[in-house]
Amino acid sequence: MIKVRLKLISSFFIIIIFFLSSCSAVILLDDFTSTTLTTLPKELHESPSIALWEQNVHVVWNTQDFENSTVYYKKSVNNGKTWENITKLSYNTTSAYYPQVAVNENTVHVVWTDYRDYNSEIYYKKSTNNGGTWDTAQRLTFDSPIKNNIYDIVIVADGDNVYLSWKDYRAVSSEIFFKKSTDNGETWTDNHRLTNDYTPSYYPSLAVDGNHLYLAFQDGGLNPDICFLKSDSNGDEWSEKAYIIETEKASKKPIIAVSGNKLYLVWQDDRTGNSEIYFKKSNDHGETWGETQQLTYNSTSCISPDIYTYNENIIVVWHDMINETFWISYKISRDYGETWTERKQLTSDTDCYSVNMVGESDNVHIIYQEHYSGNWADIWHIGNHSRIPPPITPEPPQNTSNETPGFQFTFLLSIIFILVFTIQITSKRKKKDN
Repeated sequence: MIKVRLKLISSFFIIIIFFLSSCSAVILLDDFTSTTLTTLPKELHESPSIALWEQNVHVVWNTQDFENSTVYYKKSVNNGKTWENITKLSYNTTSAYYPQVAVNENTVHVVWTDYRDYNSEIYYKKSTNNGGTWDTAQRLTFDSPIKNNIYDIVIVADGDNVYLSWKDYRAVSSEIFFKKSTDNGETWTDNHRLTNDYTPSYYPSLAVDGNHLYLAFQDGGLNPDICFLKSDSNGDEWSEKAYIIETEKASKKPIIAVSGNKLYLVWQDDRTGNSEIYFKKSNDHGETWGETQQLTYNSTSCISPDIYTYNENIIVVWHDMINETFWISYKISRDYGETWTERKQLTSDTDCYSVNMVGESDNVHIIYQEHYSGNWADIWHIGNHSRIPPPITPEPPQNTSNETPGFQFTFLLSIIFILVFTIQITSKRKKKDN
């Protein structure tokens, strides 16, 4: 009988350990650090982009002076604790704007809009040794007949595949174009036009999962809708355009994220009379979409969201108009977007723009530009090494029926259970010996 009970105790303890290991998927709140990546002179540092691979954090931005704009790069190899010196990536005497960065292992990919050819074109640069040295810049587009032609560049990397999308005016109307590299940026395919209906298309957002590519974009004129395309062949073939969001008001700046068969979409929407942040999800690779959820209820304006997902956790950040300045706020869902925490602020008092978020597992990093008087701005990084950022004023944790039980409480119950059985067994053994 004693051996049977000992086996039961062991089995119970194994079950508890397994249950506790499943709890580790929940992203928790912890302390964070804010670090400025740019210093004097007081210039306009803007349009930051961030990428993450394990403990390596890569950031790019452009800096405007009195004559032109230059693309710069900075990295941290210890998850944002310290940062190396700034590296200059564009050396032309004209202007380079709106850089974007992606990373796969030690290969870092950077693209930007460049005016060295008099018209705006896309240039690309990569490093194969984790940002230590950089190859010569490649020109990726050649058909720009208009000076201000290319905007809204987005780049993603998955293994040796690198995918690029942008808004382009070469077809007179603003349309979405796409190209890719299958050899880690050495060579690139021709431009592939994805939209062809001559209604203006803006703000492409790409997400990749294996050979599946998902693209959301803003489509239409004064009152645009949110549309969706997907490819199950690494971008070789694409689906027909599908309308996800259709309203009589403007729906803008969609951002899409993928996690297995689940797709998550956030965007800003004017349907209530002022701009708010909305959320929608698909559980079947974008074949069908659930109900629209309104995430913000601000009397002024909420704009430019970004999204990150890990297991059942979803984090949404955006710019929140508070006291006549744009702060950065966020919400979290821990149940695949069914319910959400209350809105919390990451910044305050000064105008913040161009928020960009990345993560791996529960390690999340945020980058943004903070504006000051005199038309100058710095690039700031927020991270806390292995957790997502908490609010400025820490709040006590709130338990809901949808949240996984806490580690301490569950662990305490298991210890009590084991102690009770141990006492019972010891008592019976003493009686038997007597």
